[in-house]
Amino acid sequence: MKRVIRLLAMALLLSASTLSFADGEHWTWNPNQYAFNSTFVAVINIDGEEQRSDQLEIGAFCDGECRGSVICVYEERKDRYFAYLDINGESGMVMNFRLWDHATDSELGVICGVTYTFEPNDAFGLPREPYVFPFNHLGQTEFNGTVNMLWSLPENWEGNAMPDAYDIVTINSPCQLDQDAEVYQLVVNDGQSLTVMDGYTLTVNSIVSDAATKLIVADGGQLVCDNLEGVFATIQKFVEGYGEGTDKWCFIASPLVGGTSHTSIDNLVNEEGYDLYAFDQTQELEWRNFKDHDLTLNPGEGYLYANSADAVLGFAGELNSSVGNVALNYGSAYSQAGWNLVGNPFTYNVYADRSYYVLNDDGTVVDPIAASEANAITPCTGILVKASSSSEEVGFSPTAPTGRLGNIKLLVSSVERGASSDCAIVSFDPDDALAKFVFQSNGPRLSIPQHGNDYAIVVADEQGELPVNFKADHNSTYSISVSASHLDMDYLHLIDNLTGNDVDLLSRCKEGGEGLNDLGTYTFEAKTSDYASRFRLVFSVSGDANDDNDAFAYISNGQIVITDAKVSATLQIVDVTGRIVVSCKGDAINHVSTSGMASGVYVLRLVDGDNVRVQKIMVR
Repeated sequence: MKRVIRLLAMALLLSASTLSFADGEHWTWNPNQYAFNSTFVAVINIDGEEQRSDQLEIGAFCDGECRGSVICVYEERKDRYFAYLDINGESGMVMNFRLWDHATDSELGVICGVTYTFEPNDAFGLPREPYVFPFNHLGQTEFNGTVNMLWSLPENWEGNAMPDAYDIVTINSPCQLDQDAEVYQLVVNDGQSLTVMDGYTLTVNSIVSDAATKLIVADGGQLVCDNLEGVFATIQKFVEGYGEGTDKWCFIASPLVGGTSHTSIDNLVNEEGYDLYAFDQTQELEWRNFKDHDLTLNPGEGYLYANSADAVLGFAGELNSSVGNVALNYGSAYSQAGWNLVGNPFTYNVYADRSYYVLNDDGTVVDPIAASEANAITPCTGILVKASSSSEEVGFSPTAPTGRLGNIKLLVSSVERGASSDCAIVSFDPDDALAKFVFQSNGPRLSIPQHGNDYAIVVADEQGELPVNFKADHNSTYSISVSASHLDMDYLHLIDNLTGNDVDLLSRCKEGGEGLNDLGTYTFEAKTSDYASRFRLVFSVSGDANDDNDAFAYISNGQIVITDAKVSATLQIVDVTGRIVVSCKGDAINHVSTSGMASGVYVLRLVDGDNVRVQKIMVR
């Protein structure tokens, strides 16, 4: 059927393309430019009504270039007008759609409510169930601010009606966006302004703003627009002042096109005291101070900044529309090879495609963030990433990662008030890994050694044992808190190699009743002269949790205790090689001695007819 549809569509396409090339007055394309095509058998809706006209032509466009178009034809047996649209392209091309009216020989002022990401040989719709292209006419409305400056009040709008996604909005009075909104086009008139407030997002197809004072995005607000070329705005970022202290560092980034002098960023320069650094892995002193020298801020790059007083930085100018993925530098001959300070180049929240560091809320240490954790990177914010080879880049996406496999997080800090902390993560997502980076030498240090290097994030199998290194910054009492997210665990122990303490974190969880998100803390004494190899983490992650695979066994006094086995059941204990080391049934399965079993993880299979329950268990 797809072949018949495609042949019919191609025949219609050839006739339409011949016409297109012949008149040369609207849409032209070369059907031989790409080797692949996709096909739609469709009808056209405008404002919710199916169109009955053979004068309508639908075109598919990618980056403003036509990739195929066809005129609707009447099918008497169905009494409907069909568009047999054939599109040429390559995988990943995003297509939008437009309409041409041959009755008036002009393009209709409508927009399509769907886009299409091209894949070779796609086929959509059949004559009995056609694909529907939904179009809507554009409306126009004006913000007059009759009552106040709030977008959300209908009385402030022309006709007392709020705009929607198909409206061209004109701002004719100072306006504050105090709710999420989506419009087709935004026009800010001279002398007026629109401010996107903290916590809200404006989504728009195109913007007319030729001065940075016309469009302002407050810290915490977002502006989502696919085409920002020629759009001027001010993007704000709040920076907390350090006062008399030495903390409150932050990573900043510019969302403006091209290079911007740091002296042109509103409120960045503070004569009473500020610091600005760029990071360069190829320099002996990686952090280069630009307080007394001009620094050009480029989109996609990050910078280290601190101000003695609270400040709202204003990045005012033409917004970045070209920088997406950011190329990373890698210099194998340098001590900080591969480290790059990059930044969100957009005016909306994004997610990085690799693990990274961010500065903590105190601005004192950097915290590792696993790529699978789905932490949003806000506008004007920098992050620290590491390349492992040349020609790498970090990608930013507005879509949060899915399919997270979970992690175990360890956080250490001194019990002294106001002390610094450090973090290490065991992740079960294969894309998570991050070497250790020391931002400031003060504070305790926690890491996981692998292959002769220290890591802040390691990728682990579902069970095992990992060394955890700890180095005290001064003789003191410390505590390690452990949490687990998106995990169902059979076994989780923290072992103190110095004292011999073996902390069963799951037991603490059950006693405290707070769940795996907070497994409590382990408090210990440490000296700066102690060996770094202080701890071990032993763990076993369950399979998918369901009623049939709830935990049915535990270890007590050297015996595996089965809690609710039937007399008819059989117990099999399998080692990591797949060998059955114990097989028993009846009363013998209730208590099984671990004597003679090597330390490690075992799989218990409790078989009762067709019902099989599985659990992992750690024998020590």
